[in-house]
Amino acid sequence: KEMQEVQKKYFKDVPGLNLCTTAFDRWGKQFLIYETVLQLCTLLVIVALLCVILTVYSSVSLETRGRQKEIAIRKVNGAKVKDIIRLLSRYYVRTLAIAFSIAILFLIAFTAVVSVMVGSMPDWDYFLGTGAMTIVSILVITLVTALTVGQKIYKVAKTNAAEYLSSL
Repeated sequence: KEMQEVQKKYFKDVPGLNLCTTAFDRWGKQFLIYETVLQLCTLLVIVALLCVILTVYSSVSLETRGRQKEIAIRKVNGAKVKDIIRLLSRYYVRTLAIAFSIAILFLIAFTAVVSVMVGSMPDWDYFLGTGAMTIVSILVITLVTALTVGQKIYKVAKTNAAEYLSSL
């Protein structure tokens, strides 16, 4: 209403001018599409994180179940909990470090490719803004994966070896 009053008061002599055409009228649909895509991407990130957690948990469970006899024998022979944790987590720490490095390299490559497509040098301010959020996301996934692996390995390392061997 205020825009209509301003238009009537100051621009009554200009035919065809409509100040009521706001940014929302012009770009509102594009903004709503952007918001929808952003919400969809957020949902996909959550689903991907859940898939990562379930996959890693399953992998660790299968490996520890398959190596439970070995773990029990090592514990009977005097291995400490930290030795068992080191034995089981070595593979996962190496895999997680490699995956983290590859993700960071893809982030840098993606930023460079987008900059070339736009026709400018890499915009490091943009990279530091969105790149920081991506790095935080990668760190969250890394942390969640490490906690999942650590929890499962610690649980297996704390089991009573004598009980397991006597149940065989």
